[in-house]
Amino acid sequence: MAAAARVMASAFTDKDDAPVLPHALAAASHGYRLGVEPAAVASIWGLAAAHYLDIGDPRTARDLLTPTLQLRQQLNGEDSPEVAPTLGNLGNAELALGDPAAARALHRRALAI
Repeated sequence: MAAAARVMASAFTDKDDAPVLPHALAAASHGYRLGVEPAAVASIWGLAAAHYLDIGDPRTARDLLTPTLQLRQQLNGEDSPEVAPTLGNLGNAELALGDPAAARALHRRALAI
């Protein structure tokens, strides 16, 4: 399973790799459930969330970004530069979903890093 998560993370390197998206999400979900390759899982989910933001589906983006943020914080620390883009994207999702206060708080956290 770890190898599959790494392969999918290497295949899904751009948010525009939509044909690979279902397979990448499946690998990431299995990896997450099994607790393997958390960095690959976070990478896949982060790119998938960016794709969903781009196509106007902020709810799915938020659903992916919430565990992505947790993984990146666990892996890198809460104030790591690796966490800032996820905070920003999560803020964008919240704004698109009509919660400007949550968006502002997330964007401020991202900028503080």
